[in-house]
Amino acid sequence: MGRRYYTLGTADIGRPTIRAFGQTWWIASFLGRVLAQGVGKRVYLIRGILQVENNEQRDRRLAADK
Repeated sequence: MGRRYYTLGTADIGRPTIRAFGQTWWIASFLGRVLAQGVGKRVYLIRGILQVENNEQRDRRLAADK
């Protein structure tokens, strides 16, 4: 089984929280805020800390999925 993740979507733009991994998280605590260019990025829960992939990681992942 691969790592669990939450994918940021257009509905997350401007929202203060996301619901992922069984709980509600303040976006400002791990990202600042979700902007349009953040849509499609994955958020991973790694040892209790939320980590967001950067633009390069997202682009590489999307290219590999094609």
